[in-house]
Amino acid sequence: MKIGKRRFDVNMFVLFTALMIVAVVMTYIVADYTNRTKMENIRVEYEYRILTITTKTGKFFDNYSKALTYLDVARSDLKNALYYIDTANYSIQRADYGNANYRSKAALHYFNLSNREFKISFTYLNSSIKHTNETKLLHFYINYTIISINMTETGKNMSTVLSLAAQYYSQGSASKGNSMIATFNSLEEKYQQQSLLLDYYLTEIKNYYGIRE
Repeated sequence: MKIGKRRFDVNMFVLFTALMIVAVVMTYIVADYTNRTKMENIRVEYEYRILTITTKTGKFFDNYSKALTYLDVARSDLKNALYYIDTANYSIQRADYGNANYRSKAALHYFNLSNREFKISFTYLNSSIKHTNETKLLHFYINYTIISINMTETGKNMSTVLSLAAQYYSQGSASKGNSMIATFNSLEEKYQQQSLLLDYYLTEIKNYYGIRE
């Protein structure tokens, strides 16, 4: 009986040990599967986040670069507009009314171009601000562009009034011509005030980039 009991105890021990090994192995397998599942979920989540960030960054730079491109073109056309408006005013002072009228209309053409381009730039700036958290610089550019749009509107009125002045003077209607020049001077003063505000935002943009003149 003792031998049988000993064999029974050994068999039980072997069986218990085998069950423990199986339990440990199964626990490891389950834990490994769980960890792999968690890691896979984490990987998928971060890949999605990276894709989202990459997409937002791409959209930001696409809109931002287009905005600055149109901004540069608009500034160039605005420079041309100012050249023609200055020479038109000079031509009126010299009583060269035909040339003054031509240059006033040329100024109006460039003010119209610049106005349209500033508005396109403004649209792209508003789009780019949706794809970034760094909005301080963009707000400077947006304010700069809004003021530029207002300046081109004032410039368009200046061009129209100066053209009318040239036409009135050429027709011998000095009183009407003088009235238009007075209106032009008032508009020019408004333009200069807007230009000062534009310089402020241009300075803020340069300060943001660390540009020192």
